[in-house]
Amino acid sequence: IYGFRGSDPELVFQAADGAAHRESLTRSWRSLPDLVSLCNQCFASVFEERLGLPKEETVIDAHRRPPAGSSPSVESVEISSGIELKNGNTKELAFDQKQEVIADAVADLLSRQGEQVVTKASVSGDDPVGETRDLTPDDIAVLTRTGKEAGAIAENLRSRGFDVSVSGPGLLS
Repeated sequence: IYGFRGSDPELVFQAADGAAHRESLTRSWRSLPDLVSLCNQCFASVFEERLGLPKEETVIDAHRRPPAGSSPSVESVEISSGIELKNGNTKELAFDQKQEVIADAVADLLSRQGEQVVTKASVSGDDPVGETRDLTPDDIAVLTRTGKEAGAIAENLRSRGFDVSVSGPGLLS
Protein backbone atom coordinates (compact mmCIF):
# COMPACT_ATOMS: atom_id res chain seq x y z
CA ILE A 1 0.00 0.00 0.00
CA TYR A 2 2.95 2.33 0.56
CA GLY A 3 3.70 2.18 -3.16
CA PHE A 4 0.30 3.78 -3.84
CA ARG A 5 0.48 6.95 -5.89
CA GLY A 6 4.23 6.93 -6.19
CA SER A 7 5.31 6.95 -2.54
CA ASP A 8 8.53 5.22 -1.57
CA PRO A 9 8.03 2.15 0.68
CA GLU A 10 11.63 2.27 1.92
CA LEU A 11 11.20 5.86 3.09
CA VAL A 12 8.07 4.88 5.03
CA PHE A 13 9.87 1.93 6.67
CA GLN A 14 12.88 4.09 7.59
CA ALA A 15 10.60 6.72 9.12
CA ALA A 16 8.78 4.06 11.13
CA ASP A 17 12.06 2.53 12.32
CA GLY A 18 13.32 5.94 13.44
CA ALA A 19 10.14 6.87 15.29
CA ALA A 20 10.45 6.99 19.07
CA HIS A 21 6.88 5.76 19.48
CA ARG A 22 4.78 3.74 17.08
CA GLU A 23 1.06 3.41 17.62
CA SER A 24 -1.07 0.92 15.72
CA LEU A 25 -4.67 1.32 14.77
CA THR A 26 -6.77 -1.44 16.29
CA ARG A 27 -10.11 -0.73 14.65
CA SER A 28 -11.38 -0.04 11.16
CA TRP A 29 -14.20 2.46 11.22
CA ARG A 30 -14.79 2.22 7.46
CA SER A 31 -14.82 -1.44 6.39
CA LEU A 32 -17.25 -4.25 7.13
CA PRO A 33 -16.10 -7.33 9.10
CA ASP A 34 -15.83 -9.55 5.98
CA LEU A 35 -13.31 -7.22 4.36
CA VAL A 36 -11.38 -6.62 7.59
CA SER A 37 -11.17 -10.37 8.17
CA LEU A 38 -9.95 -10.98 4.60
CA CYS A 39 -7.23 -8.32 4.98
CA ASN A 40 -6.17 -9.76 8.35
CA GLN A 41 -5.92 -13.26 6.84
CA CYS A 42 -4.02 -12.08 3.76
CA PHE A 43 -1.55 -9.68 5.33
CA ALA A 44 -0.91 -10.34 9.05
CA SER A 45 1.45 -13.28 8.49
CA VAL A 46 3.17 -11.60 5.54
CA PHE A 47 3.76 -8.40 7.52
CA GLU A 48 5.15 -10.46 10.39
CA GLU A 49 7.42 -12.61 8.21
CA ARG A 50 8.69 -9.96 5.81
CA LEU A 51 8.55 -6.76 7.85
CA GLY A 52 8.89 -8.05 11.39
CA LEU A 53 5.60 -6.48 12.45
CA PRO A 54 3.89 -8.57 15.14
CA LYS A 55 0.29 -9.58 14.45
CA GLU A 56 -0.82 -7.52 17.46
CA GLU A 57 0.19 -4.44 15.45
CA THR A 58 -1.47 -5.41 12.17
CA VAL A 59 -4.64 -7.38 12.95
CA ILE A 60 -7.62 -5.06 13.45
CA ASP A 61 -11.30 -5.28 14.36
CA ALA A 62 -14.21 -3.79 12.45
CA HIS A 63 -16.45 -1.20 14.08
CA ARG A 64 -19.09 -1.46 11.38
CA ARG A 65 -21.64 -4.25 11.41
CA PRO A 66 -23.46 -5.66 8.38
CA PRO A 67 -27.21 -5.13 8.13
CA ALA A 68 -29.32 -8.13 9.12
CA GLY A 69 -29.71 -10.60 6.25
CA SER A 70 -27.16 -8.87 4.03
CA SER A 71 -24.97 -10.62 1.47
CA PRO A 72 -21.23 -10.97 2.10
CA SER A 73 -19.27 -7.78 1.47
CA VAL A 74 -16.49 -9.80 -0.19
CA GLU A 75 -17.03 -12.35 -2.95
CA SER A 76 -14.45 -14.40 -4.75
CA VAL A 77 -14.75 -16.03 -8.14
CA GLU A 78 -13.08 -19.27 -9.15
CA ILE A 79 -11.59 -18.87 -12.58
CA SER A 80 -11.30 -22.38 -13.95
CA SER A 81 -11.86 -24.33 -17.11
CA GLY A 82 -13.26 -27.19 -15.04
CA ILE A 83 -11.24 -29.55 -17.22
CA GLU A 84 -8.87 -31.84 -15.35
CA LEU A 85 -5.71 -32.91 -17.15
CA LYS A 86 -4.16 -36.38 -16.87
CA ASN A 87 -1.57 -35.04 -14.40
CA GLY A 88 -4.36 -33.89 -12.05
CA ASN A 89 -3.95 -30.18 -12.74
CA THR A 90 -6.77 -28.07 -14.12
CA LYS A 91 -6.42 -26.85 -17.71
CA GLU A 92 -5.58 -23.15 -17.84
CA LEU A 93 -8.02 -20.77 -19.48
CA ALA A 94 -6.74 -18.52 -22.24
CA PHE A 95 -6.21 -14.84 -21.35
CA ASP A 96 -9.43 -13.70 -23.07
CA GLN A 97 -11.44 -16.50 -21.42
CA LYS A 98 -10.26 -15.45 -17.94
CA GLN A 99 -11.29 -11.86 -18.50
CA GLU A 100 -14.68 -12.97 -19.83
CA VAL A 101 -15.31 -15.14 -16.73
CA ILE A 102 -14.55 -12.14 -14.49
CA ALA A 103 -16.88 -9.90 -16.52
CA ASP A 104 -19.57 -12.60 -16.30
CA ALA A 105 -19.22 -12.64 -12.51
CA VAL A 106 -19.56 -8.86 -12.27
CA ALA A 107 -22.60 -8.89 -14.58
CA ASP A 108 -24.13 -11.69 -12.49
CA LEU A 109 -23.67 -9.71 -9.28
CA LEU A 110 -25.24 -6.61 -10.80
CA SER A 111 -28.21 -8.60 -12.12
CA ARG A 112 -29.19 -9.92 -8.70
CA GLN A 113 -32.32 -8.32 -7.34
CA GLY A 114 -32.24 -6.87 -3.85
CA GLU A 115 -28.47 -6.68 -3.33
CA GLN A 116 -27.89 -3.94 -0.79
CA VAL A 117 -24.92 -1.85 0.29
CA VAL A 118 -24.53 0.53 3.19
CA THR A 119 -24.39 4.28 2.67
CA LYS A 120 -21.06 5.02 4.38
CA ALA A 121 -22.09 8.47 5.54
CA SER A 122 -24.90 6.89 7.58
CA VAL A 123 -22.49 4.84 9.73
CA SER A 124 -21.42 6.45 12.99
CA GLY A 125 -19.96 5.55 16.37
CA ASP A 126 -23.50 5.17 17.66
CA ASP A 127 -24.84 3.34 14.57
CA PRO A 128 -22.31 0.76 13.29
CA VAL A 129 -24.83 -0.59 10.74
CA GLY A 130 -26.12 2.52 8.96
CA GLU A 131 -28.69 2.78 6.17
CA THR A 132 -28.79 0.57 3.08
CA ARG A 133 -29.44 1.25 -0.59
CA ASP A 134 -29.47 -0.82 -3.78
CA LEU A 135 -26.16 -1.96 -5.25
CA THR A 136 -25.00 0.01 -8.31
CA PRO A 137 -22.09 -0.51 -10.73
CA ASP A 138 -20.21 2.30 -8.92
CA ASP A 139 -19.95 0.01 -5.87
CA ILE A 140 -17.87 -2.61 -7.64
CA ALA A 141 -14.09 -2.75 -7.95
CA VAL A 142 -12.14 -5.36 -9.87
CA LEU A 143 -8.47 -5.50 -8.93
CA THR A 144 -6.04 -6.72 -11.57
CA ARG A 145 -2.30 -7.21 -11.79
CA THR A 146 -1.86 -5.52 -15.17
CA GLY A 147 -3.37 -2.79 -17.27
CA LYS A 148 -3.85 -5.34 -20.04
CA GLU A 149 -6.11 -7.42 -17.78
CA ALA A 150 -8.01 -4.31 -16.64
CA GLY A 151 -8.54 -3.22 -20.23
CA ALA A 152 -9.81 -6.64 -21.32
CA ILE A 153 -12.26 -6.86 -18.40
CA ALA A 154 -13.42 -3.30 -19.06
CA GLU A 155 -14.07 -4.11 -22.72
CA ASN A 156 -16.03 -7.23 -21.73
CA LEU A 157 -18.16 -5.18 -19.35
CA ARG A 158 -18.67 -2.38 -21.89
CA SER A 159 -19.87 -4.96 -24.43
CA ARG A 160 -22.53 -5.89 -21.85
CA GLY A 161 -23.68 -2.27 -21.59
CA PHE A 162 -21.88 -1.20 -18.38
CA ASP A 163 -20.06 2.11 -18.02
CA VAL A 164 -16.53 1.31 -16.87
CA SER A 165 -13.69 3.39 -15.48
CA VAL A 166 -10.13 2.09 -15.44
CA SER A 167 -7.63 3.79 -13.13
CA GLY A 168 -4.10 4.54 -14.28
CA PRO A 169 -0.93 2.81 -13.21
CA GLY A 170 -1.16 1.54 -9.70
CA LEU A 171 0.84 0.03 -6.94
CA LEU A 172 2.94 -2.33 -8.99
CA SER A 173 3.72 -0.06 -11.93
